[in-house]
Amino acid sequence: MKEIVRTLLVLAILWAGLAVVLGVVLRNAGIGFAWSTRIAACLGAAGFLFLTWGAVSLDAPLFGRLANRGPSGCGAVALTFDDGPDPSATPAVLDLLRRTATPATFFLVGRRVLESPLLVRRIRAEGHGLGNHGFAHRPLVFLTPGMIRRELDRTDDAIRRAAGARPAFARLPYGLRGPFTVRAIRERGETAVGWSLYPGDALRPSADRITARVLSRVRPGDILLLHDGGGDRASTVTALPRILEGLRAKGLPVVRLEDLLAGRCAEGGPASAPRRGRARGSGRGRGSDVLDSQAARPEGVKAQGSHR
Repeated sequence: MKEIVRTLLVLAILWAGLAVVLGVVLRNAGIGFAWSTRIAACLGAAGFLFLTWGAVSLDAPLFGRLANRGPSGCGAVALTFDDGPDPSATPAVLDLLRRTATPATFFLVGRRVLESPLLVRRIRAEGHGLGNHGFAHRPLVFLTPGMIRRELDRTDDAIRRAAGARPAFARLPYGLRGPFTVRAIRERGETAVGWSLYPGDALRPSADRITARVLSRVRPGDILLLHDGGGDRASTVTALPRILEGLRAKGLPVVRLEDLLAGRCAEGGPASAPRRGRARGSGRGRGSDVLDSQAARPEGVKAQGSHR
């Protein structure tokens, strides 16, 4: 939350500066001080709101679309975890997923991958998907294209060294987008993923509240976002079995993320052998080839049909 507020504050300062410059230009053009100030203020406020919408709203197309959910007719959901791996929470999550034969995709932070490579190897070995969540979990909004690529490269390389595979997905830290973020992901042949259901577990509410929020809001085709790292995740770990039980009671199987995006909605847990398939991307272009059971590319294998 602090990073989101800080990003919006920077946007406001930058846009306020542009509004001041516009006011000066209008005044020099012969428009009176009062009117030039009003025009600059209105345009500045409108521009700030427009950019904020583009950066924050997951459905905004301004800076590139994300894959936020599966097809509306898909009677299943996908489970994703952010901010790991974490030596405390991630093993507990993996134990539960293995007992219930539930697939998930883990969006990993690069520096945490370097700290816990064996956990990443276990995620891969147990058939779950791998995703890039940035190296230092910082907003990429104000970085140059080269800096964004380096941030994603460092994470991809860390995951590849730990698990022997590169991720087929990427999720931007905090979901914040800028002019170059989604494009940088697509150019790598990865699918830019958002989410459609988030119970706010990063803020550490009770397990009961996390469970209630998920089960009261879940809809077919949802991509559920939970956290297995970045803080104390005891509430999330406690809520997870209740969530899975509630989803089963609602008749909503949990499927692999790539299967949900491709409209393959039959129930199925992690597989020991990957299947070649095509995951639907972020709304434009062709889907990237991925390994369905693990949503990761073996080292040396390039994805086809990159989003650009």
